[in-house]
Amino acid sequence: MTAKRRPAGDRANVIAALQRRVAALEAANRELAAGLDGRDHAEAEPARLAAIVEAMPDMVYTADLQGNIVYVNRAGRAVFAAALTAGLTVSAVHPAWAVGLLLRDGIPAATRDGVWRGETAVLGCDGRELPVSQVVLMHRGAGGQARYTSSILRDLSALRQAEQQHRSNGYRFEAAVTDRQRAEAELARSLARLQALASELTLAEARERRRLAASLHDEVGQGLALSRIKLGLLGQSLTTAGARAVFTELRELFTEMSQRIRTLTFELSPPVLYQLGLAAAVEWLAEKLEKEHGLRCRVECHSSLERVDETVSILLFQSVRELLVNIGKHAHATQVAITICFAGGWVTLTVKDDGVGFDPQTASTLSHKQDSFGLFSVGERLRYVNGTIAIDSAPGRGTSVTLSAPMTGVR
Repeated sequence: MTAKRRPAGDRANVIAALQRRVAALEAANRELAAGLDGRDHAEAEPARLAAIVEAMPDMVYTADLQGNIVYVNRAGRAVFAAALTAGLTVSAVHPAWAVGLLLRDGIPAATRDGVWRGETAVLGCDGRELPVSQVVLMHRGAGGQARYTSSILRDLSALRQAEQQHRSNGYRFEAAVTDRQRAEAELARSLARLQALASELTLAEARERRRLAASLHDEVGQGLALSRIKLGLLGQSLTTAGARAVFTELRELFTEMSQRIRTLTFELSPPVLYQLGLAAAVEWLAEKLEKEHGLRCRVECHSSLERVDETVSILLFQSVRELLVNIGKHAHATQVAITICFAGGWVTLTVKDDGVGFDPQTASTLSHKQDSFGLFSVGERLRYVNGTIAIDSAPGRGTSVTLSAPMTGVR
């Protein structure tokens, strides 16, 4: 018995339908990849964390790099009521001299060191200047690029009035000094709360990346795998050379798309961190550094592996990744050694390179501004879990950075 051959027109329709399906899958994949970057900001701030900022007695605002204010908390809205009707910008809420101070000193220092503290002023509802103590924080994306700033402002009007009275009467008002110290202490506590909020948002971002990576693997990846199987079954019925050529092209396209999905999944959230633990994830980072920068990277794990709190694992993993990125970009190193030690309820990682090194005491004056900010941000992350960072470096003899944190993640 001879098999009944499918008419040529039917085969052409099937191939055309497959081509349309592949094009639709490619478009969906591009839309998903483009959407992931927007969702990279942890989708929406957790309500609990947003409520902390909203209820703070200090004025808090967030501005983009063009000076447009995109968020103001309740205390700030009460003071900036006039500016709200005129379009909320940094220039609208500060007097001109304060804007100049921020542009000249505040923003450059925050970009270089991650934080700037100084005394400026804001314009109240009646247009009068209100003296404030201001802290500016620079927020950066996963790749290290500056994204936006946050400012915490404490009203110093009462303090200034007390100081003026002190000058006019010629008396030393110890109470005024105490008030200033209290204001500075409260501002420091507010800064600590905002730093904790930034760390929690980093963790929320990591959890969201993990969820997106799992969805990408389970939904899109498995859909492509099933489509490849069905395409293979279809290929068995093709007889003409032209149809087989189209089939081969489609199969290669599906293979390439599947590889892209796997790569994107790993870039979003490496599953090795959650499946095999911190040590295995650090080894994966070392292999990635060797492949991308051609450096020799050795990883040694001392003592038996112990279970590390997920929060600590995420923060240490991100810190090591940032250190390795800086080494690959700026250190001009040829070798990197990473040691991991689990002992006494603590996990300690040391990242050492044979690069150009630097003077830790003058890190803020380095031409590589990203280096100093990277070390600053790593230290802030570890402080959230009572961790520490130690830097040993000098020009011409490389750098050694030691990260330590309690395995239980006590905060």
